Amino acid sequence: MILVQGHMLANGLLCDDLYNTPRNFREVSFYFDTPLVIQILGLDGDEKMESCNELVQFLQRLHGKIAVFSHTRDEIKHVIRQSSKFIDSKEGRGRIVRNARNKNLAMSDLILYAEKLDELLAEKIY
Repeated sequence: MILVQGHMLANGLLCDDLYNTPRNFREVSFYFDTPLVIQILGLDGDEKMESCNELVQFLQRLHGKIAVFSHTRDEIKHVIRQSSKFIDSKEGRGRIVRNARNKNLAMSDLILYAEKLDELLAEKIY
């Protein structure tokens, strides 16, 4: 994280002309990873979902393209399905399991999330 921040600061200092940069991201695609999509879906708590939804709205206002790799979608489905198996188990741990328990979600609810992932993503980020 420190390396990335340092790189960003260096680019900002060395950038010749910040005033003539485009004011939107029409040509930029933002690929979301598994933890971020889990948060967008609300499976990691409402607070994280709200902050991620703000990010999505911000990128949409700037005309950025939001995308998810197909292998990331597969991974998300796998993570949700695996988490669903542990809702009723004492061995169940993790953010998805903890949040599902707090919301009184059943195994079937999480399986539906996994099966309807493409529809949910279309509603939330596309």
